[in-house]
Amino acid sequence: MRSFVINSSKADFQLRQRTIANDSFESGCYSNYSSFSCIKDNFREGFSSPNVFRKVPLFLLRTLFVAVVILLTASLKDINAAITVNKAWAQQYANASYPVGVVNASYTIPDGSRRLLVVAVAATRTTTGTMTCSATYGGVNMTPATSDAASTGTWNHTFIFYMLDSDIGSAAAGKSLNVTVTGGTSYYTNVSAAVYAGVDQTSPLTDFKTFNSGATANDVVGPTSLSIATNDQAVLVINLARSSAGTTGRAISTWATGWTTAGLASSLIQTNGPCFQSYVRERNILTAATDNGTHTANSTNTWDSYSAISIKPYV
Repeated sequence: MRSFVINSSKADFQLRQRTIANDSFESGCYSNYSSFSCIKDNFREGFSSPNVFRKVPLFLLRTLFVAVVILLTASLKDINAAITVNKAWAQQYANASYPVGVVNASYTIPDGSRRLLVVAVAATRTTTGTMTCSATYGGVNMTPATSDAASTGTWNHTFIFYMLDSDIGSAAAGKSLNVTVTGGTSYYTNVSAAVYAGVDQTSPLTDFKTFNSGATANDVVGPTSLSIATNDQAVLVINLARSSAGTTGRAISTWATGWTTAGLASSLIQTNGPCFQSYVRERNILTAATDNGTHTANSTNTWDSYSAISIKPYV
């Protein structure tokens, strides 16, 4: 009998405790959402009950829902905002004569989503002066992104072209890639191409820049001050030459931060004249930045042409 009384008293005490807590919750929490102790106590009380969500204030549930939606949206954007390599950079042409038309009669491009074909051209003439360059794929004109074609102070030049997915079309069987360069007498030209996927098709480039040393010889290559957004894929093409005729070529001895991953390097041409060495590289840092880094050439008697683009991902 005594045991029954003790248990009843304990049950009554627990019931009164729950009643007080609930009364406190209803009178305090809904009238004062900023009361941390009230929320904390009622969460402790609420989560011990099977009717847990009935005891959580509606504003907290709404806040939790909004937070989950924001996190999921951000995660999906991160997944979408990823540029991938559909076809890696590869040399398409290398010759002492200017290309005049076909550089690859059947350049294949795998199927993919939101692709961007990019062509980089490095060309050097035997005397200083301007140069022109054009490119087509499958008979469709490619869009010039940037170049130093109008520079009169050097004999080395660079060009970058691109083509959107809609113009690439179905190209797994291959289409003709054509490049034509004119201007003075050719010393040497190198043409390279690559394809990216997951690229914004409305505005594919965040920025594009070209740096040309002009008639000022030194060992500093750049900067371009290229604007790069988060998750962009920046790409450069550099063409080095001597500042006067000779038989010792120029090369990059030190790459700036972010450009240290190996890329394409042309053959070093050292026939008496300007000499020729070109590079194509991708920036390996995907954070937002203005690229003011400079590369270092192996001689202070170097003329450089440096074009770069920052490719924007689809979001």
